[in-house]
Amino acid sequence: MKRPTLLAVAALVAAGLASSFAWADEEQAAFDDVVIAVQTPANPAGSTPEEGMKAAVAQLESVRAKADAYLKKFPAGAHHMDVRLVDAQVTLRLGGLDDKHALLDGVAPLLKPILDSAPRSDQGAQALWVTISLAATRMNLAKGDDVARYRNEALNLVEVFLKDFPKTVLTPGVLDFQAMMFQQLGRDADAKAARERIVKEFPGTPAAAKADRDIRFRDLKGTVLDLSVKGLSGEEIDLKKFRGRVVFVDFWASWCPPCKLYMPTLVEVEKKYRDQGFRVVGISLDQDKKALEDYAKAAGMTWPEYCDWQGWQSVMTTRYFISGIPASLLIDKKGVVREVSIEAGKLEEAVKKLLAE
Repeated sequence: MKRPTLLAVAALVAAGLASSFAWADEEQAAFDDVVIAVQTPANPAGSTPEEGMKAAVAQLESVRAKADAYLKKFPAGAHHMDVRLVDAQVTLRLGGLDDKHALLDGVAPLLKPILDSAPRSDQGAQALWVTISLAATRMNLAKGDDVARYRNEALNLVEVFLKDFPKTVLTPGVLDFQAMMFQQLGRDADAKAARERIVKEFPGTPAAAKADRDIRFRDLKGTVLDLSVKGLSGEEIDLKKFRGRVVFVDFWASWCPPCKLYMPTLVEVEKKYRDQGFRVVGISLDQDKKALEDYAKAAGMTWPEYCDWQGWQSVMTTRYFISGIPASLLIDKKGVVREVSIEAGKLEEAVKKLLAE
């Protein structure tokens, strides 16, 4: 057999390198497609909330398609772990919309290779955080006993995260989530401790500012609330004039999906106990008057509303330390705040108890 000359070998090597470079360029281009899709603005200027939601879903689906294309063609590419994370996060967000359980089932397999191969890396921290979010999403969509199961799963994952990653950029978000879970379980002291840790260990960050506001808002429990404003219809809203009645102060907005989930319960309880002395006062963060009025009418909201049309810059968000909605204060007949952001499922029983006092 004729042996190849040195020149022929060099030519073959050069051809191989050229092919590798071409392959690397192709992979980089596919990764760039994912990055561009992620960075593409979701909401067109001037869009309605419904249009914004459609645009956001379209963007998420575009990102997911680009990520899936990359992973299919380059399953072990240089950027495969980053793309897996993007794909998992996008799939989780899409799966949380409209109760799409089939999509949620695809999140864990995307994260497993990262958690198996690099559990203590930055990517491992991100993968664990997405896993916590997956458990939380399943908890929010679950019924019956499954709610507790997914809550416990999420809290166990939080403990693992905080042990392995006590000081990452993701840690404040994990602590905030832990505080929220503790709050739902009635573990108020533990929730406050988690928020105080954010303030102490991550000073000067947006997370610390939010945690401080959450602490101050929760500390309104046991105080007498001072609220005197003029409602949208020109009526005076003064909590001092509601002494002898049980009052629910609701911070909400017509564009807020969790607020809309809460609203049917609030409307039902208000209607049922109105004649017994239960009152509701709405504090809206809306900026669109027609959207607020249309939603209030459709939802059957008959109580007075305050709104200064400033959204998150509303004077009320500062005065009462609001960092997220829905948020609420349930006030007894003496004007004392007895419950802070009570869950919808516990509202009627709490109102009955306060009315009976």
